Amino acid sequence: LHRSNDTRWNSIRDEILMMLLLEPQVTTFVEQEQARLKNNKFQGTNRRRKSEAQITEDLSQHTLYKDELTADDWKILRKYKDLLEPCWVATMDLQGRPGGSKTCCLTNVQLDIEFLVSRLTNEYAKYRDAHTDSLDSEWHFATQIKFALNKAEEYYSKLDDTPAYAAAVILHPRYNMKYLE
Repeated sequence: LHRSNDTRWNSIRDEILMMLLLEPQVTTFVEQEQARLKNNKFQGTNRRRKSEAQITEDLSQHTLYKDELTADDWKILRKYKDLLEPCWVATMDLQGRPGGSKTCCLTNVQLDIEFLVSRLTNEYAKYRDAHTDSLDSEWHFATQIKFALNKAEEYYSKLDDTPAYAAAVILHPRYNMKYLE
């Protein structure tokens, strides 16, 4: 499995993607371990001292039961993967490939930020009025999307203050000074 980290871009998306690819295996593993644990509890010495209801209550407090991913959890992971996809696309676009046909150009930064803001704004419109009283309303998406929009807009505003970006645009064959105005 992938693990997210602070220094690897897109690592959370990669982690979620891997979990979704392995959903059947993860679900099967958890179900088998829960069955094994339940079987051991019923066959063990605790069976003589505890009722079936008490054993079931004990099992419900076990990590395998408390941390099990529900169908709603898997649905939320799929949505987060979809929300993170434009960030991955933008990152791949800005990544140069030495020796390959793909090179990174500073002039792509504005286009990629505009792409992200457009996609995030569309997604935010779907969730901004969601109620916080239920998971089904998916209010948490609105909060996370708003954080991402704020960060993208912060970076976008810094482009005007970046001499290297201005120089790249002016020197680019397709753009010129008019593009900056």
